[in-house]
Formats: sequence, structure tokens, C-alpha cells
Amino acid sequence: MATVQWIYANGSEWVSLDITAQQQIEQLWAHHSSAWINCRTFPGGAYVDFDVMEIKFQDYGYAIARRLQWIYANGSNWVTLDITGQQQIEQLWSNHSSAWINCRTFPGGAYVDFDSMEIKFNNYGYAIARQQQIEQLWSNHSSAWINCRTFPGGAYVDFDSMEIKFNNYGYAIARRC
Repeated sequence: MATVQWIYANGSEWVSLDITAQQQIEQLWAHHSSAWINCRTFPGGAYVDFDVMEIKFQDYGYAIARRLQWIYANGSNWVTLDITGQQQIEQLWSNHSSAWINCRTFPGGAYVDFDSMEIKFNNYGYAIARQQQIEQLWSNHSSAWINCRTFPGGAYVDFDSMEIKFNNYGYAIARRC
């Protein structure tokens, strides 16, 4: 699953769109264009309108939003946390604090440590990531300096070499779609 998720308002609930819709909308977002899509969520097609952030289906407009997801490294794979874990970690991030969370991904609780950008569970630390700054640069097709806890003092995101450059080292980066 991608680190970005497209959701739409259905009554008072935010609902995830199907994977086909996710991919089509993300592609439109990257090209700054609104257009018709075909997907299972809205059979027969729906119009994605970024000017008003709506998906229009059968004369009705549903609000849409682009939600970032927290992921953790499990071996060589990046894995998306469950929705409860996502919400708790995002709340901690917003409050600039590390703390214990309870979620299905890590039953019995895990400690989110933003100083080391890890989730600590059963005496093991799993690297975590939130790709907002890098995702914005990618969408704008530009390399630039970023400030984040992972690279204190800043790092240079270089899309020409697909690296994050920090303290004279280049760390390979990849974009999961």
C-alpha cells in the first residue's frame, strides 16, 4: 500500500477509495489535472475535481482528501500501520511528543520514539517514516533542502541521483506507488 491514501467523505465518515481509484487520482494529482476516472467505488465513472477537492458521481460531489500514511520498516519492506496506529502516531507527531500507542499492528503496545524515528516493540526498533516533505518536492519536480528529525540540521533531497544527502553521505531513496 502506498504512503499516500485518497479518501472521500461519505456522510460523517471518511472512506478509502479502491486501489484503482487511488492510483488514478494520485496520477492526476501529480500532473495537477482534474479528469474522469473509472473505478469500483464509483461504477460508470466519476469526475475528480481538484479545484473544489471533490469527486463527482451521479450529480453529487463528495469531498476528497489526500492522507499521508505512517509506514515502518519490516526487514527490507515498508509496511503500512493499521488505521488506529496511523491516527495515534499522527497525533503524537502533531504534539511533538513520543509515547506509547496501542494498535493491531503491535499488539500489547509499542513506544513511538521520534528522536530515533522508531517504533519500539518487543525489544526491537522498527524505523518509521512520514513522507510529507519529500512527497511535496516530488509533486513539484524539484530537489531541495529539508528539515526533519531523521537528519538533524537538514538534508538535501536530490531526485537526479535519487538520494538524500546528509553529512557527506548519499542515502538511496525510492518512491513507493
